[in-house]
Amino acid sequence: MSKRCVSKFTLVAAAALSLWVGTVSAQDFKLGMSAGLTGYAATVDRAWRDGSWDRIKAQVPLRHPSQLYEALGEGALTGLLVWSLYRWNRRRGVRWGDGAYAGAAMLCYGVVRTFLELFRQPDVQFTGGGDTLGTVLGPLTMGQVLSLGMVVAGLVLLVLGVRKPGAAPASAES
Repeated sequence: MSKRCVSKFTLVAAAALSLWVGTVSAQDFKLGMSAGLTGYAATVDRAWRDGSWDRIKAQVPLRHPSQLYEALGEGALTGLLVWSLYRWNRRRGVRWGDGAYAGAAMLCYGVVRTFLELFRQPDVQFTGGGDTLGTVLGPLTMGQVLSLGMVVAGLVLLVLGVRKPGAAPASAES
């Protein structure tokens, strides 16, 4: 198998994994909606229509649909950005070394995940003692701390891959 085929396979596999990770969150969200929240949503809807919303407003936790944000950001956006970067480099004739696109994917995933942690409900095991935000290291949540490690690893892979360009594909004439 040629090096070019392996690189394409690696890129496709990374994009597929990225999309799969993002859609798992969306599937969990859909399952939760159909299993437990249908009756709850009907109650809130009924309260809104009959005017008793003001009585139950304090009991209804209004949150961002972070699972949808994660599916779009960590899955689709990351996959699209890495694929676009690959296509852009191919058009310019630039060849990156091994691991560069994996580093770009890790970097993008880590940055998006760090940002999306701002919209998630705090982890219960880290809240307490007056800390309602669930911070672990200064103002950072556990997800942000772990994502920063991924950003650093992605940067290392990206820099090493860009510094050592990939081999040119073998010509068809030989």
